[in-house]
Amino acid sequence: MSNPIAAGLTRLAQFEGRDASARFWPYASLILALAFVVMCAPFVIEMSKTFEAINSFAAEHPELTTVHRGPGQVSIQIEGSHPELTPDFGYLLTTTGLVAAGAVALLAAAVARRLHDTDRSGLWGLIPLPFLAFGIFGFRALIDSFMTDAPIMPLFAGLMLNNMVYLLSLAGLVWMLGSAGTPGSNRFGPAPAEA
Repeated sequence: MSNPIAAGLTRLAQFEGRDASARFWPYASLILALAFVVMCAPFVIEMSKTFEAINSFAAEHPELTTVHRGPGQVSIQIEGSHPELTPDFGYLLTTTGLVAAGAVALLAAAVARRLHDTDRSGLWGLIPLPFLAFGIFGFRALIDSFMTDAPIMPLFAGLMLNNMVYLLSLAGLVWMLGSAGTPGSNRFGPAPAEA
């Protein structure tokens, strides 16, 4: 099959064998681009609803709001605490987690085959996943702690450290995926067709 996207989609559960760069990168790029678009859609919708709610609140409660208008901008300051005007971060983080899980599922076999082409075990592709999961769940816990009076600094520090390790592990994985394939056969099979 010469179409790398069709090849990636038809081999979603095939973790054996090898894939050349020319077959892996178009498929991976498409999946990542689609995941980004699908991940952004709930944020755009939720933020639009939040801005609508703030505008409605300002119109209904002028005594609690100060509105500044300028060329191309509007600033609304609201007195007091109004949690009903904040975006639903639980929903946003849940959708982010689901989209990330979907992208990982769609990329898993392709990543394993690409790593096999560089004569590495596909298990190297798992290294960033615990850090990604901790980042998503930890950020949700951090947002929840803002709603209570729970101490947030240890969690914040842990998330910062986690995110640095995640980015380093992800950079290492991308470097491995971009490495040249081994010429000829290796322990994972014969050299793959270029595309």
